Amino acid sequence: MRIKTILFDLDGVLYIGDNPVPGAVEVIEELRTSGFGLRFITNTSTKLPQEIIRKLTNFGFNVSSEELFTPLRSARDYLISVSLSRMYPVINSEILPYFKEFIIDQENPEFILIGDIGDKWNYQLMNKIFNFTMNGAKLIALHKGKFYNSGTGNVLDIGAFISGIEYSANVRAAVFGKPDLNFFNSAVATTKCDKGEILMVGDDLDNDIAGAQKSGYKTVLTKTGKFNVNYVQLSDIKPDYLIESVRDLPKLIKEIK
Repeated sequence: MRIKTILFDLDGVLYIGDNPVPGAVEVIEELRTSGFGLRFITNTSTKLPQEIIRKLTNFGFNVSSEELFTPLRSARDYLISVSLSRMYPVINSEILPYFKEFIIDQENPEFILIGDIGDKWNYQLMNKIFNFTMNGAKLIALHKGKFYNSGTGNVLDIGAFISGIEYSANVRAAVFGKPDLNFFNSAVATTKCDKGEILMVGDDLDNDIAGAQKSGYKTVLTKTGKFNVNYVQLSDIKPDYLIESVRDLPKLIKEIK
């Protein structure tokens, strides 16, 4: 069964920080011209979807809003569906307008919404979240990444802090974004392709590769972004294919049967 649709992670695969990966813009255009369906799925939780599209456009990528999937919509839809209304936000201020339906409650929230906040984590904040959860507040995580590439090196991601709170409060966070199977499936559902016709391209073994493999898709790991050879060698997760960068993808696709 040949590949018909390609899912791309963004940061680390198509760009790193404020720079596109060399050759990435040309690869996306080549794949479009060749008739492949393209979807872009990211755990980025510091920017609104339209800001991500603007960033991609400024880099030279041709990506539509219908092709982009982020955890923000999945989390918001879930929160509305379970009738939660009072939140304590631990998110970048730039995405706060996306959750305007909810009331900010600094004292007795129904849920804590956690996203990327960079180096603003500290003991006082974690202890506050811990006590909210001990009082019954739900822990809602836009994702649970282990680490990411900041452009100057790998740094701890929010998963480290979420796991600590889960352990101490004896709770489990509701996690959106990759590697959640529903998140992958929501993107693939718009393609009308079978599982065997989907290829996931990412730089993250846990979120991109493991999540896609559990969904039944073929996977490609790039040696860009957060790729770390020691981490890969120690992991039980094995991608179907390994390439130096997304620049090598068109050649690889011709070899995939």
